[in-house]
Amino acid sequence: GWWSKPEYIINELNTNSAMASPAHDETLRVTPDALAGETYTIRGYAYAGGGKKVIRAEISLDGGVTWEGGVVSHPETPTEYGRYWCHALWSFDVSVARLLGAKEVCCRAWDSHMNTQPNHLTWNVMGMLNNPIFRVRIHRAYARGVVSELRFEHPTMPGKQPGGWMEAENAAASASQSPLVSGLKRIASGISLLNINATMQRTPSAQSQLSTRAAHSPPTSPPPASMNEIAAGGVAPPPPAAPPARAGPITLEELAKHTDRADAWLAIRGLVYHIPPSYLKEHPGGADSILAVAGTDATLSYEEVGHSDNAEKILRRFKIGELPREPGLLDAVPVMPIACALVGAGSVFALRVLARKIAA
Repeated sequence: GWWSKPEYIINELNTNSAMASPAHDETLRVTPDALAGETYTIRGYAYAGGGKKVIRAEISLDGGVTWEGGVVSHPETPTEYGRYWCHALWSFDVSVARLLGAKEVCCRAWDSHMNTQPNHLTWNVMGMLNNPIFRVRIHRAYARGVVSELRFEHPTMPGKQPGGWMEAENAAASASQSPLVSGLKRIASGISLLNINATMQRTPSAQSQLSTRAAHSPPTSPPPASMNEIAAGGVAPPPPAAPPARAGPITLEELAKHTDRADAWLAIRGLVYHIPPSYLKEHPGGADSILAVAGTDATLSYEEVGHSDNAEKILRRFKIGELPREPGLLDAVPVMPIACALVGAGSVFALRVLARKIAA
């Protein structure tokens, strides 16, 4: 895949920063004395890859529209080559009255090459090296009609700990999409594919054109070698054999028992997969990214990262069973009327095939 190209190797981290104070779920009492002139010290850390020096740390109280510089300190002196390999620490004093009027606190850093952080997350295939500005949300508690307390919420929590405003927003977005809407999207996607297949079956000339074009096309070059092949200087081993399928549904309790490197199971979109140890070594995201979700329903983690068609093909080889099917709202909805409303009554062949697939 493309990750085997040397130019895609991550040699240096990009510039990043985070807030340590206020901490997640920390509260700040709002009193008349506090509003009269008390200040709060916002603290955090920053780093830059390649030994570059962090030269500036900034705070924004208006969502990244305007920025103010803080005080940056470097706990360790640079190396004899002028490189900085230690995190920089920064602080910024802000009045409680200004925090009271803000919806969030944002921070960003700059390095000696004038690299900084984008205001918004940039999606990429592997989900790596994302360094948008760090946002801490501010929530207000009221007593007798006035603000009595400020509560700070970080975007996420370390490791697998639950919490953070990003998790709450993702949950709200998922809840707003009803099972019926999700089902209609799946139907529409299936109909589009089936319509194409039906058209190809009704048009032999199109098939012959494709066959002729394929016959006269130059042979495609083999895919690039993986990083392990390059390091070994040899030929890649054959793909691991598909594990035997299991009879009957696999319960979540049984799935949770398989978390070891030698026997890692995970579920994605209701299907259960056994990831062999041989593939853990080849996985472009590393073995830990799979083992971290082994024994669980990894649908959300899998879809958040995004995967190529080739990754989907590899995954299908490892299928061993399915989770128990839970009836949902879509099961009680007639499929044919909905599908006809989506594409019209012309694609009868596609609708019949789709109905059989859904019923199965």
